[in-house]
Amino acid sequence: MSQLLSLSPNLMVDNVTKSIDFYSKNFGFELINSMPGEGEVVWAMMKQSNVTIMFHEKKNMTDEYHLFANKNISATMVLYIVVDDVKAFYKTIEPSLILKELHTTFYKMQEFSVKDHQGYVLTFAQPEA
Repeated sequence: MSQLLSLSPNLMVDNVTKSIDFYSKNFGFELINSMPGEGEVVWAMMKQSNVTIMFHEKKNMTDEYHLFANKNISATMVLYIVVDDVKAFYKTIEPSLILKELHTTFYKMQEFSVKDHQGYVLTFAQPEA
């Protein structure tokens, strides 16, 4: 069987440029690739350490994946991102973005959750010391 090598979520968004700005400002992601469309960026990949996320403009994405045509933007999933110092990272996050405060879970992870500008939920976590 083939080995899986990586996972990069491809999130449908209203405006890729706004997503680039949001993720770079709030989470330290850097743009590593993008595709221009007619006047706007229609797709981008960003990276922060070993985590990559892609952003795909809604019309462009629904042209490619027709089953998304009548879907609202956001998902019923959580992007779960393990960090090396969750407490320090938590202190850098704009308080208005916090969906769930920093806490220790029953499965011994320290984590907090944020909601991005499109409604996607990201949980940042670290194993309890």
